[in-house]
Amino acid sequence: MQKKKTLFWITIFFITLLALFFLVRLISQKEIDDVHPAIPCEKKYLKESDILWVIPLYKNESIAQYKPWCDSINAMNKTLGMHGIYHKYEEFFTARDKDYLE
Repeated sequence: MQKKKTLFWITIFFITLLALFFLVRLISQKEIDDVHPAIPCEKKYLKESDILWVIPLYKNESIAQYKPWCDSINAMNKTLGMHGIYHKYEEFFTARDKDYLE
């Protein structure tokens, strides 16, 4: 009888934890990583997101080359973040100065 009671409470605990994770995910801001004109992403998902993480230079293609794309992203009035400069894993392990970021 004790085993069944313990199993019951463990099950309740995990169901509650799962529901809590679901609710946190439901109410938190929606974000999209790896936003660049050379990376396909449906406009629907861009519109639904709150934060867009943009890669300024992806495969040596600057977003500055895509003025209409930049204008459309800015017109969405979203929070924009920089997702690295070149989208290379190594760039996060080196201290960067203001000149590098500009």
